Amino acid sequence: MTNIKDNLLYVEEYLEKEQIMLVLEPIHTEERPGYIEPRVAPTLAILKEVNSPMIKLLYDIYHQ
Repeated sequence: MTNIKDNLLYVEEYLEKEQIMLVLEPIHTEERPGYIEPRVAPTLAILKEVNSPMIKLLYDIYHQ
Protein backbone atom coordinates (compact mmCIF):
# COMPACT_ATOMS: atom_id res chain seq x y z
CA MET A 1 0.00 0.00 0.00
CA THR A 2 2.85 2.37 0.72
CA ASN A 3 4.10 1.94 -2.84
CA ILE A 4 0.72 2.92 -4.26
CA LYS A 5 0.48 5.99 -2.04
CA ASP A 6 4.06 7.05 -2.77
CA ASN A 7 3.53 6.72 -6.51
CA LEU A 8 0.30 8.71 -6.40
CA LEU A 9 1.99 11.46 -4.40
CA TYR A 10 4.81 11.44 -6.96
CA VAL A 11 2.47 12.07 -9.94
CA GLU A 12 0.03 14.36 -8.12
CA GLU A 13 1.79 17.62 -9.06
CA TYR A 14 1.97 16.61 -12.73
CA LEU A 15 -1.70 15.61 -12.79
CA GLU A 16 -2.76 18.97 -11.35
CA LYS A 17 -0.45 20.94 -13.65
CA GLU A 18 -1.73 19.16 -16.77
CA GLN A 19 -5.33 18.86 -15.50
CA ILE A 20 -5.34 15.08 -15.89
CA MET A 21 -7.84 13.06 -13.87
CA LEU A 22 -6.54 9.69 -12.67
CA VAL A 23 -9.00 7.04 -11.49
CA LEU A 24 -8.30 3.92 -9.46
CA GLU A 25 -10.59 0.95 -9.94
CA PRO A 26 -10.52 -1.93 -7.47
CA ILE A 27 -11.00 -5.14 -9.48
CA HIS A 28 -11.67 -8.50 -7.79
CA THR A 29 -8.91 -11.07 -7.94
CA GLU A 30 -11.07 -13.70 -9.66
CA GLU A 31 -10.93 -11.61 -12.81
CA ARG A 32 -7.43 -10.20 -12.33
CA PRO A 33 -5.29 -12.47 -10.12
CA GLY A 34 -2.60 -10.46 -8.35
CA TYR A 35 -4.28 -7.11 -8.98
CA ILE A 36 -2.57 -4.47 -6.88
CA GLU A 37 -5.59 -3.60 -4.68
CA PRO A 38 -8.87 -5.42 -5.24
CA ARG A 39 -10.80 -3.97 -2.29
CA VAL A 40 -12.68 -0.67 -2.10
CA ALA A 41 -12.01 0.25 1.56
CA PRO A 42 -8.19 0.18 1.30
CA THR A 43 -8.33 2.06 -1.99
CA LEU A 44 -10.46 4.77 -0.37
CA ALA A 45 -8.04 4.95 2.54
CA ILE A 46 -5.17 5.55 0.11
CA LEU A 47 -7.15 8.26 -1.69
CA LYS A 48 -7.92 9.99 1.60
CA GLU A 49 -4.24 10.00 2.50
CA VAL A 50 -3.19 11.35 -0.89
CA ASN A 51 -6.03 13.90 -0.81
CA SER A 52 -5.78 15.05 -4.42
CA PRO A 53 -8.69 16.46 -6.41
CA MET A 54 -7.15 14.84 -9.51
CA ILE A 55 -7.19 11.26 -8.20
CA LYS A 56 -10.58 9.57 -7.83
CA LEU A 57 -12.18 6.18 -7.24
CA LEU A 58 -13.95 4.38 -10.08
CA TYR A 59 -16.48 2.07 -8.43
CA ASP A 60 -17.78 -0.55 -10.82
CA ILE A 61 -20.17 -2.92 -9.03
CA TYR A 62 -19.38 -5.70 -11.51
CA HIS A 63 -15.80 -5.88 -10.27
CA GLN A 64 -16.74 -6.24 -6.59
